[in-house]
Amino acid sequence: MNGRNVAGVVLILFVAWFGYWGWFTINVDYHYDTELGDFYDLVVSSNDVPTKIVYMDKFISAVKTLGLDSGQSCIYWQRPDSDLAYHFSIALSLLARLEALNDVPAKSFEYSMSYGQVQNLITCFHNNSMRVFEQAYEFRHGVWWNAILPFSLNINDRTCPVK
Repeated sequence: MNGRNVAGVVLILFVAWFGYWGWFTINVDYHYDTELGDFYDLVVSSNDVPTKIVYMDKFISAVKTLGLDSGQSCIYWQRPDSDLAYHFSIALSLLARLEALNDVPAKSFEYSMSYGQVQNLITCFHNNSMRVFEQAYEFRHGVWWNAILPFSLNINDRTCPVK
């Protein structure tokens, strides 16, 4: 074999490997969205508390069904903020806050103040904890290269009360 043939074989192997890697990652991410991520996106985008509760229930059920309510989301350098049980407890706390808010009259001052706080927590959970769940889902479905190191939460986000 001459150098040109070797280069062609190497190029074909390189393209095939990266093509498979990309397809596999995209396929797993699609299933993550349909099985888990879209439920929480609907919590974020819903305008009323009863609808948020419905989708939060579906999200929590999906987390349990997929086994993402315990364990770590990464392979090496595991940290407390890569612990799925920690993030699952935050999800349960958000559901409890939503259910408590649902019992408050919608036109009261307490409701308007609480709704803003809960919406802030929902946004923070979406920006931080959902990345940990996504990393764990990918890791458990064969995309281990995305889970070698822990996802680091953004400690500079001053709007989020939890780190």
